[in-house]
Amino acid sequence: MLKLDLAKWNQTPEDLRVEALMAAHARTRERFLALYELTQQGHGITAVARGTTHHAQTLMRWVHWYNDAGPEGLVFQHTGGLTPFFCQVKEQALDALLRAGLAAAAAPTVDKDLETGRLAPSRALDQHTAPPRWTLKRLVTWIGTQFGHQISRETLRQALKRLGFSWKKAKALLNRATTAAREAFVVQLQALLARTLKDEPPLIVYVDEAHIHQEADLGYGWAPVGERLWVGSHTPGLSAKVSFYGLYFYNHGQVAIWDFPRGNTDHTLTVLHRLRECEPTREIVLSWDGASYHRAGAVVALAAELAITLLPLPSYSPDFMPVEALWRWLREDVTYHHCHATAEELITRVRDFAKTINLEPFAIADRLWTRTSLDPEEEKLRIPC
Repeated sequence: MLKLDLAKWNQTPEDLRVEALMAAHARTRERFLALYELTQQGHGITAVARGTTHHAQTLMRWVHWYNDAGPEGLVFQHTGGLTPFFCQVKEQALDALLRAGLAAAAAPTVDKDLETGRLAPSRALDQHTAPPRWTLKRLVTWIGTQFGHQISRETLRQALKRLGFSWKKAKALLNRATTAAREAFVVQLQALLARTLKDEPPLIVYVDEAHIHQEADLGYGWAPVGERLWVGSHTPGLSAKVSFYGLYFYNHGQVAIWDFPRGNTDHTLTVLHRLRECEPTREIVLSWDGASYHRAGAVVALAAELAITLLPLPSYSPDFMPVEALWRWLREDVTYHHCHATAEELITRVRDFAKTINLEPFAIADRLWTRTSLDPEEEKLRIPC
């Protein structure tokens, strides 16, 4: 009967178990563990094979390898197969191509003239010649032209993942935002947030407006393979919309969404009155963007009369407005794949949405994350003043 010759290599069954635990490759671990089990069962190879997923001939072959070459004979060695297309040089070329495209997409297309203050086409545009967007189809074509070799999209996708890339939707970077103004706002905001941790903290409220259409928004969803994902629409038109004022009560992790025919000075005054009615005596700090009706004299005067401190966002800085995330959330849950028959139906569903999410303040705080710092690399892409 074929037996494992441990004495030949000065090993014990425990050594086999240790070799399995220390092996770098899964197949090597599998072989050592199989032989370790063989030493523990006290039966022949055929009997041991019946209780495992291994064929008896496979176990016999591993025993022969061990007896002939010792532990080294069980170490898995990769043999055969096609030589991988992507070597280090090709991956570096692919990485450089994509990063050049990203730089071209993010670079400002205009500069500010220091004498006139006007915007003019950027003189640095000639430096960014790479296409700003590459799809898998275009990259496969580029590789065929560059290296004379055709590869599948899946091979390319795996290489992109190894390089640390992922397919994502682009987000606009507003180059005209002024870094100095943004830095000053961050200082103010951090001091304000520090006050919320003390006794009698101010109530911080973010306010933003959105025009929500009755027409359905189209997004991704599950559907049978080979069939279209249809969304019914009676084509209500662009004028069929409702304006909403969204309020995020930072201290409480709560939101309010108030509907109005449109966003203007009169309705903004109403929002201030309703906000003060919600908190009759508490200090309120309200932050919003620079819309014309936010800067109207009547609005500023009423805010002062109601003892509401206004903290305007810096220009071209929607990343400091957490209510923007509320609108994305609302579209996901309310307007995606649903065309509203009437404005009243839209208003009702928006109210139900607000009531539902207010039951989970931690989820609101997580999704309406408030930015409190700047990314130096991102700020380098702003247009110099």
